[in-house]
Amino acid sequence: MIMQEIVILRGIGIILVVLGHSDIVGQNTPATFLYLESMVYKFHMPLFMFISGFVFYLTNHQKSVNLSTEFIWKKLYRLILPALVVLTLAFSARFISLYIKRADLGPQLIINFVKMPLYKEYLPIEFFWFIFTLFYIFCISNILLYCVKQNTMLIVISITLIIFCLWPVSVEFLYIRYISNYLIYFWLGMLSCLGISRIPFVGSVSMGSLYVATFFLAGFLTLSFLNLPTQIAAILYAILGIFMCLYLAIYLKRFRINILNVIGQYSYQIFLISWFFHRIIETIGYKTFGLNYFITFPLSLCLALLGPIFITKLIGWKSPKLAFLIGQQKNVI
Repeated sequence: MIMQEIVILRGIGIILVVLGHSDIVGQNTPATFLYLESMVYKFHMPLFMFISGFVFYLTNHQKSVNLSTEFIWKKLYRLILPALVVLTLAFSARFISLYIKRADLGPQLIINFVKMPLYKEYLPIEFFWFIFTLFYIFCISNILLYCVKQNTMLIVISITLIIFCLWPVSVEFLYIRYISNYLIYFWLGMLSCLGISRIPFVGSVSMGSLYVATFFLAGFLTLSFLNLPTQIAAILYAILGIFMCLYLAIYLKRFRINILNVIGQYSYQIFLISWFFHRIIETIGYKTFGLNYFITFPLSLCLALLGPIFITKLIGWKSPKLAFLIGQQKNVI
């Protein structure tokens, strides 16, 4: 897989993430949309963990196994710093809201802010658990890279990660529970990058699209009717969704859909900033004007996808030296 397919895959992934977050709690959401959202939630975050593992192996497999501490510092700079900037803005908004309501503004708010990198429950933007979980996985990625290079350890580590995923550790500290749940998909991404040339593809775009739609629809329907244990079903749904998106990215490249490339290039900025646009539509569109689902949902979806791109371009144009604060960088996959 080359760079363009990775960007398209990121574009598909972030659209699914924003789609899942565009629903407003309390609205009368149609049952069909609720079902589609539930299906998206089964694999959209495992998909991004898969992409992260794929890109990690693609960019590091030819390097020395002993990745330097510079690698971790780069992840702090590119991943954690922008997240902390956005979380600070979210905490500031909460502080102002509490101040207006004359609520208690004791030290607990500051304590919660300090605990964010350690526990999910203190995050003002709930889905940012992914960023901290991914960072901690990068901290142990040295071990994973070594295991891939030592072929004899592939089976051992794969079985170990499957066990962790089936029986996740229920420790919230340092996002350990989420690491045990999602590390398997990071590992799957690394292995897929290693063996991408062996994955079968149908040459024709039309036949390939039909193959993808038929095979994966049949897979989802089959899993829906099987009475599998919850954790096993979750893993199978996630893997099925991941490879559905992988196939789609490869076939969609041939259609040259530029919007997917653009969205994919700004996927991290969309992930970081989209929450604010969701809240704007929720506050103004739903709570203030009482707009129905069929108006607020597309508005929330479109603004959350395009708004962060506009802000990122504006900052890059007006204050390029500050672009790093929202994770913008050049020539990085």
